[in-house]
Amino acid sequence: MFRNKLNLVDSYETGNCYKCNSDTRKKLKKTWRDHSFDIVPEDAKLGDASYLEIQTNKVCNGGCIICGPVNSSYWQNEIKIFPTKPIGDPIDKILSQIDIQKTRKILFLGGEPFLSDDDIRILPLIEHPELVDLQYTTNCSIYPSDAHISLWKNFKSVLINFSLDGIGSRFDYIRYPLKWNQVEKNVTRMMQNLPSNVKFKSNHVVNILNLYYYDEFEEWHDLAMKGCELTFTTCDGLLNPLAVPDKLFNMLLDKYHPDSKVIRLVRDADSQNQSDMLDYLSELDQRRNQNWQLIFPDISNCFKRN
Repeated sequence: MFRNKLNLVDSYETGNCYKCNSDTRKKLKKTWRDHSFDIVPEDAKLGDASYLEIQTNKVCNGGCIICGPVNSSYWQNEIKIFPTKPIGDPIDKILSQIDIQKTRKILFLGGEPFLSDDDIRILPLIEHPELVDLQYTTNCSIYPSDAHISLWKNFKSVLINFSLDGIGSRFDYIRYPLKWNQVEKNVTRMMQNLPSNVKFKSNHVVNILNLYYYDEFEEWHDLAMKGCELTFTTCDGLLNPLAVPDKLFNMLLDKYHPDSKVIRLVRDADSQNQSDMLDYLSELDQRRNQNWQLIFPDISNCFKRN
């Protein structure tokens, strides 16, 4: 019954779904409708909380350039903007409104989920953990605690999704103030030491600065995370890669195969006024004592104020 209802959702045509539809047409991702068939169990009934995404805690040690104070306590403290906190305990609210025993997959988001105890509070309440899949999206700067690892052993599977938007100094800039050396060590340590039911993938959020260097990251991923899935998504806002200037667009055409993910992404790009983006990067660099042009030298002369 539930899957029949999903089939009636015309997510290919809905105007508000432009970004996802665009990525789908370029074969960069599935639609949410198609993706739902991967995460909703066959025996789900209408009203069951079969799949949960939990993002109640914004505690984070990262001030990523594609993020902001809405999802990161680091950003909040850096620019002194503190969004209104929800009234009451959000985890208590979740547990009071759903039957957690009907849940078959839980995705924990952040902030940084390994700086939170949200999952530590929820997972022991699940009576049949062997039926439940878990997933975490992490910036890889924090190694999971012994409490996490002890709980995970009882679950059907655990998927850890590494958010990695570059390597070396480019990672350090995009995921400021995190450090690539520590992150890379944590990735290796997790893949080598966590229980056998823990699997791994990585997600590369493409922005207008790291787009040209995607091959650099892909080469590292193929060696360090051999056999693990690599997904490719795009950021919104001032650093949206679809605002690629003409000069950079031509450089991408020279560098990448015509059917590569990079070219499929920017094929419909529309060069826009770059003044706001340059102002944003200038403000960040001044506050953080950095220089984006030194970190991304190949493309530094592609941008100009209109």
